[in-house]
Amino acid sequence: MTLIPFRSAWLSAAAFACLGCASYSPRPLAPADELALLRASNLAELQIEYSVAGAQAAPVPRAFNAEDGLDEPELAALALTLNPGLRAKRAGVGEAQALLISAGLLPNPDLGAFVRSGVGGVSGSALGLDAMFALLRPDERPAKRAIAESQIELVRAEIATEERRLVSRVRRARIGVLAAEQALRLFEQELAVRTQAVTLVRKQRELGEATELALALVELDRATVERGVREARASTERERRALHALLGVPPESGLELVGSGGGLVFTIAEDPSDAQLDARLIAESSELRARAADYRQAEAELRLAVSMQFPGMTLGPTFEKDTGGSEGLGLGASIELPLFDRNQGGIASKEALRERKRLEYVAALHELRACAFDARSEVRLARGEVELEQREVLPLVQRTEALFEGALRARELSVFEWLAARSRAIQARRDLLDALTRYALAVVDLDSAVGSPLVVVVSAGKGEDSKR
Repeated sequence: MTLIPFRSAWLSAAAFACLGCASYSPRPLAPADELALLRASNLAELQIEYSVAGAQAAPVPRAFNAEDGLDEPELAALALTLNPGLRAKRAGVGEAQALLISAGLLPNPDLGAFVRSGVGGVSGSALGLDAMFALLRPDERPAKRAIAESQIELVRAEIATEERRLVSRVRRARIGVLAAEQALRLFEQELAVRTQAVTLVRKQRELGEATELALALVELDRATVERGVREARASTERERRALHALLGVPPESGLELVGSGGGLVFTIAEDPSDAQLDARLIAESSELRARAADYRQAEAELRLAVSMQFPGMTLGPTFEKDTGGSEGLGLGASIELPLFDRNQGGIASKEALRERKRLEYVAALHELRACAFDARSEVRLARGEVELEQREVLPLVQRTEALFEGALRARELSVFEWLAARSRAIQARRDLLDALTRYALAVVDLDSAVGSPLVVVVSAGKGEDSKR
């Protein structure tokens, strides 16, 4: 008897199994190199696709120009492109797609060998080989593909949720920067008023019309406001660093924002109705899409569990050769006997999982709807405050300022009365700033609650004067 055919068969099988195998390629993590890449982030080489909503033409990439200031859509595009956390989240799509590759592959065959010796006085022995192929159960492969596809959909919906949350945080951070700059300007205006008051009291002190105590009081007030200016300046820097962190740019990046240096201006929009809120929530909420994809995955897992109740089967050719030189080919088969376990436990578990995912979707829908209605109420409240400040308070403040300025020049009131009036006027402007900030943040929260679509970048081209 010779073992050469069997040895050749084993070698051939091993060589065939190694065909198409991937090779390992190490990629060590170098923290210093990663830090250098973050530091070297250059916005000049960034490409942003500009498009108009509803346009049929393909978006045209343009060079990103941050020198003319960044508006809200450009900040969102920048964050969606550079934010490291979001880039890491997007890498999960590749892991989910690998499941789809595995679901499309057939099971590997089993290659076996045996040695049979004679028993009971029967002489002779034999060697044999068999290759057994597992047969797929009914609906098993489509169910596996459905699980993989729903997992990919789930990951993409989760990424969309992270993108929307990031855009919402960027919009809030932008409002924070602009509001902090405006607050700083109000503090600087108040400091100028306090400095003017110190100058007036000093002149009065020289003329003998004011006491040393009065001068000390106005100087103390000015020192207090100077501290407020320093704190407001530090707050502005903190808001800018927070925005840079969300964008994924170095903290020292000197990004200019559209609207920086001016007052806060926001367009007052009409509130959506109940039906509009519900429609936007169902159609646009990425959180609900993620829940729905999670439910479909549970549905596919139940489908696979039902398929696994059928018995498993293997089928394949066999080869045998005995010491007498006789050879034989045959067909081998095996089947699982589902006498005790027909996957009853697995099916019951997946049915319970599917019901839990359905109830979780309903719970998420209820919670998101409640958040959307609450956010709309906050928008209405903040809008009322803004309109009240602009309609009644500001005109009264401007009129009072003009009257007090004239009275001061006519020496009809003291410096302290004039100072109190100016301070109240500046405080009224602070109240309007707070109302505008609350309204802008409430609008962002409402958009986030209903899953508003991501902003579409619409910007002026090179050489144009403004951004639309």
